Amino acid sequence: MLSDFGGVAAIDTLTAEIRARLPEAAVPSPGLYHQARADRAAGGLLRVALERLSEHETASGTKEFVRRRHGNCLALLATDELLLAAADAAAKRADDLVTSDRNIVIPPPTAARELGSAFLAGYRAVSDDAAAQTALPSEGRLIRLAAAISKHAAVSGHGELHNRDISPAAAIQTALTGLAQSESRRRTPSGAATQLRPQYSSPAVVGLCHIRLVLVCSSRHEYGCRATPPWPEHVPEWRVLNE
Repeated sequence: MLSDFGGVAAIDTLTAEIRARLPEAAVPSPGLYHQARADRAAGGLLRVALERLSEHETASGTKEFVRRRHGNCLALLATDELLLAAADAAAKRADDLVTSDRNIVIPPPTAARELGSAFLAGYRAVSDDAAAQTALPSEGRLIRLAAAISKHAAVSGHGELHNRDISPAAAIQTALTGLAQSESRRRTPSGAATQLRPQYSSPAVVGLCHIRLVLVCSSRHEYGCRATPPWPEHVPEWRVLNE
């Protein structure tokens, strides 16, 4: 599995890959119980696999994979130390990008370009060859790798890089921008305190001022929007108006 990620992957990413292959993943619209059970099962399977790997490495005297811990937690697994350094450099760059503006949302091409440069720089910094080259992970995997081991970065459902503490208003605006571009696209930033899940057809954003929101829908139905946790009393309710 590690080879699919260019030789380096975050433990969170490997856990998610295992979870996606479990029977629970096939359950339509799984509830919190099924999701929690799948998370525990995937985490347990990965721990067992890593324990068996450690036993094998000890018995054979050969180190097949290198590991990187962040604090008390295992964070990264890679085929060599150079890739660990490259991943750490990409994560640091991701933090730099999203801490300059808490509400910035960086498109995938821009994020991948910046993170790719940092990945290569980190790789060369610990290599004997200052011009050493290595294959970069794919755009999406590189962004998710950097975000998974960073302190402040997260990835939206559309692959954009953003701050984990992005404001609710910016999170909604980001989601609505994607919705206006395509009916089939939803990109609410992960970690945001909001959920926008209206069922609609051809929406157009006609107004957004902080949390005050008006949508005009082409269908003749009114749809509700959910926000969690509840907004303060001074924030007006969202309204979805018919066209």
